[in-house]
Amino acid sequence: MRLLDLRLDRFGPFTDYTLDLNGDGVHVIYGPNEAGKSSTLRAITNFLYGFPSRTSDDHLHVQRSLRVGAKVQQADATGSENNALILYRKKGNKGTLLDEFNQVVDDATLTTLLRNLPRDQFITFFGLDSKTLVAGGEDLIKGQGNLGEALFSASMGGQQFQQLLKELEAKQNQLFKSTGSNPKLNVAFKALKSADANHKEHCLKSTAWEKVHRLVEDASIELEAVTSQHKAVYLAKERLHRVARTLPSLSSRTDLVTKLKAIEEVPILRLDSSEARLKASTDIKRCQSAIEQLNDNIQECDNQLAVIIINEMVLAQDVAIDALKNEKALYQKNTDEFQLLQGEITEKENELEALAANLLPAHSSKKPEALILTTVIREGLGLLVAEGIAIETALSNIETKQQDNNFQLAEAEGMLVELPESAAIGDLQLAIKDADRVLITEQDIDQLRQQLRDLEETTTNTACQLGLTPLNENQLLALHIPFTEKITALKSANEKLIEEQERQLKKSENLDAEISKLETQQKEANIGGRLVTENDLTTARQERDDLWLEIKNDWIGQTSSITDQHAKANIYETNTGTADQYADRLRREADQLAEYGLKGIQLEKLKDDRSAQRTKLNKIDSHIESSNNTWKALWPAEVEALGTYGEMIHWESSFRQLQTSITEKTKLNSEIEDKSPRIADCIRSLANVVVHSGEPTDPNKSLAFLVDQANSILARLIQTKEDRQSHETRKKDALKHQTKLSHELSEANQAKEHWLQRWKNQIVVLEIPAESSIAIVRIQLEQFEQLAKLLKEHREIKGTRNTLNDQIIRFEDTVTKLTADCGLMDNNSTESLIKLHKLEEALKTVLENKHRVQTIRANKQRHQSTLKTETETKNTAQENLDSLFKLADCETIEQLELIESQNNNRVDLKKNLTSLEKTLEAESFTIDELYAEIENVNADELPLMIDQTVKELETLEQNKQRAIEDKAKASSEFHALENQEGAVTAAEDAESALAQIDVHYRDYCMLAITRQLLSEQIESYRESNQGPVLACAEAYFQRISLGRYSRLVTQYNDKDEPELYCLRGDKEVPIDGLSEGTRDQLFFSLRLASIVHYLDHHDPVPLIMDDIMMTFDNERSVVAFEILGEIAKKTQVLYFTHHSHQKELAKNALQEGCVLHELELLAVQ
Repeated sequence: MRLLDLRLDRFGPFTDYTLDLNGDGVHVIYGPNEAGKSSTLRAITNFLYGFPSRTSDDHLHVQRSLRVGAKVQQADATGSENNALILYRKKGNKGTLLDEFNQVVDDATLTTLLRNLPRDQFITFFGLDSKTLVAGGEDLIKGQGNLGEALFSASMGGQQFQQLLKELEAKQNQLFKSTGSNPKLNVAFKALKSADANHKEHCLKSTAWEKVHRLVEDASIELEAVTSQHKAVYLAKERLHRVARTLPSLSSRTDLVTKLKAIEEVPILRLDSSEARLKASTDIKRCQSAIEQLNDNIQECDNQLAVIIINEMVLAQDVAIDALKNEKALYQKNTDEFQLLQGEITEKENELEALAANLLPAHSSKKPEALILTTVIREGLGLLVAEGIAIETALSNIETKQQDNNFQLAEAEGMLVELPESAAIGDLQLAIKDADRVLITEQDIDQLRQQLRDLEETTTNTACQLGLTPLNENQLLALHIPFTEKITALKSANEKLIEEQERQLKKSENLDAEISKLETQQKEANIGGRLVTENDLTTARQERDDLWLEIKNDWIGQTSSITDQHAKANIYETNTGTADQYADRLRREADQLAEYGLKGIQLEKLKDDRSAQRTKLNKIDSHIESSNNTWKALWPAEVEALGTYGEMIHWESSFRQLQTSITEKTKLNSEIEDKSPRIADCIRSLANVVVHSGEPTDPNKSLAFLVDQANSILARLIQTKEDRQSHETRKKDALKHQTKLSHELSEANQAKEHWLQRWKNQIVVLEIPAESSIAIVRIQLEQFEQLAKLLKEHREIKGTRNTLNDQIIRFEDTVTKLTADCGLMDNNSTESLIKLHKLEEALKTVLENKHRVQTIRANKQRHQSTLKTETETKNTAQENLDSLFKLADCETIEQLELIESQNNNRVDLKKNLTSLEKTLEAESFTIDELYAEIENVNADELPLMIDQTVKELETLEQNKQRAIEDKAKASSEFHALENQEGAVTAAEDAESALAQIDVHYRDYCMLAITRQLLSEQIESYRESNQGPVLACAEAYFQRISLGRYSRLVTQYNDKDEPELYCLRGDKEVPIDGLSEGTRDQLFFSLRLASIVHYLDHHDPVPLIMDDIMMTFDNERSVVAFEILGEIAKKTQVLYFTHHSHQKELAKNALQEGCVLHELELLAVQ
């Protein structure tokens, strides 16, 4: 079955979204967090098997509108593809599968396509996520590498069967343990044993039954008579007590009823009549006094307003007066600054006159303002001065540089005369380079000759040790010997076979011993004769009970003779013993049956194991014989005697070394012959080059001596050449610099002549001689700058002074005008500040009077409002009082108070009457019945009558207690004799214990059988699938681990159970020796191998994986994707991830076989 597309019409964050899954290869569905990846996973399962009753995918669409669909295609038996089906799944209880026309389709349509795979099996087997992968790796450790459990767990989707086996064992131990005391079966066996002991202690005796029975009847008659008398006296006592309790209450009730009748014609007032009357009277008196006081207060306010006068002209100018008040400080500040500025102006004028006297001759009549130079003239003169200074500095620097350069030139020419040139450097360098190479060759030849001598000695010794002296070197090289790996493999296989043979023999012996032992125990536990059943026990008990009833009837009715009665008693005791024997025997047989059943199960299992064991031994013997034949066929005839595997491994290693030595000898001889002629040629060539360089030498010296001499000569010549090149470079640079400096000196002199012409023309404005120096001109310019600065400051101070004077005049004029407008003119005062002070005082007085008027008017309004409120309150109180008069039908307050008192008295009487009647109702009799009881009762004699009744009741109480004790004593003796509770209880306890044993024994057997069947199923699956599944898993694991682990091998533990090991090089690594990531990858390989094994025998089903490579590095992830690409050729593979790097790894691993789907934009929808 394949999903050609997935249609998410209304599901989770999706609306009308279709995921195209039509294409070969691995479909990688990538989406970041919140993109809908997990929703897409759930959508596939919900489509195939229906929505769960509760779902979290309704956050965008309501549950009843959820809908997913898919285009499904199934391959037929011939390999062609049927027409695709378009199906939809909606949320609901039934009829949820629809076709493309919205018609209901039978669920069997999808079930058939899935080959009846249940939902849980599909999720666990064809769905794999990172959590399941990690749990599978942890389960491999918990199972301690057990091969059967590892394969079975991988085939069942990673279920933790090791934990299940432990849970089954724990439940068995909760039911029964051979050495335990708390398990349920142990407790039940202990209770059964205790019940048997108690039953034997108690036995029914029937001799005194009739006597005790008559005592019980007499005690019952006596107790009934005493109880009747006691009841009559008790009722009389209760009636007298009730009369004594109710007599005062009934008398009081009669008085209350009489008083109520006397005032029944008084008008009925409200309950709050007194409070309303008092409140109205109080309000009227208080309001009258308040009204008078308020009228006096209003008149006082009018009088105060009449005497207050406000100057409206001053009040109208309040803003202007406040503004002048704020400007007062500024006015004072301006006045002070005006005086200071006047003094500064005088000082500046004196400084200007002194500076002008320095700049002009004594007879000059020019003023300082006329001496000011324009900005252009000052800047031009400044630039001219700076230019002159720069020209003088440049001329000085050029002269200094010319002197230094002439010295450098003379020194370089002298050094060049002392250093001659040489043309032999190049030839000498080439000859030395070639000699160095040949010198290395000479050393190599010496080493090669020494190695050759060592190899010849080693070869001769090794051939003698191996017994191969008759063979020459060519024959030794042509001899074919098996490699160490092959020998080691055969050795390991043979040792394993021998170990396995010894283990299986030992196991077979143990099985024979266990079978013999169990057969003996079963014979001992077997039950001979007829088995007693629970029906036999029930029948014996029923006969005992029937006989006992018959004995009782005979003795009570005296219908049989004494002899018959004793005979029946003996038969009864015999039946009782028979029933006890049956119960004991039934318990023993239950124990024997339990033991017999367990032994039978164990015996059958051991016989099956023995048969399988013998088959294994036969296979091992055949394998050992085949291994020996293979071992002999490996070795050639030249090897005369074969040793053990270890000896032949050493022999093979020595032989390989011999062959290697022979090969090395051939190579060394050839290399020596090739290198020897070059040495003599090199010595002749190097000696000629040395002589040509002008140095004497001896051509008979060694090559090393000639090389050292040539290197010394070459170093000296190279140093001389480098020094000459350095001095030639210095000479060239000095000549170039000399030419440059001459040109610069010429240009500087021309610039100086041009500058002198401009200098004479421009200093005329300074009225100084034309031959004046630059320093004098600079001083003169600085004085002109100072003069300009002083004139500028003088103008600025005068402007500030004039501004302040204008502000002072404006302020004084404003004060004078405002004083006139307010009608406060005083010709005696001319000071502006004094006038302003008078204005401030006048404004303050006006504002205070205005505030007083506002306060008085507010008080008046408040008094008027209060007066209105008090008047209304008084009128309301008078109306309330008039309504009370009308209701009481009276005219004065005194009359109203009298009627209120009578109403209160009536309420109290009714309340007391109600209380008395409630007290009387507690007697559970009507009022009339209570009145009837007290008729003709003398209150004085009532206490005496009560005392007599109490004494009589006490006497009867004692008699009744004695009768009860007599009856209880007789009944106790009778029941103890008749029922024999100890024996009955013991029998019931034994039956209860047997029932518990029956229930718990069944549970125990069921758990034992379940655990055994699960273990057998795991072992059976291992035996039938170990070959193909383990081989496939080994190939996958080798690839995923990048060749670090080459094989998966099995070893048997102390319990003779196969365990899984990973072979790394020559070392077998147990499961708990793997890292967490490698453990997960091993489980992943086992899981994929199980899936491939399933697909080889069944139709394809989509394989869904969710971020399973969390513990994989990039290299192993690439290999895992390549394996998934291979599986994609067998079935559809969907891989979900939210890690962006995994989609890149999938592309690199699968190339065209990667079909990428991205869900990035779906979170926005």
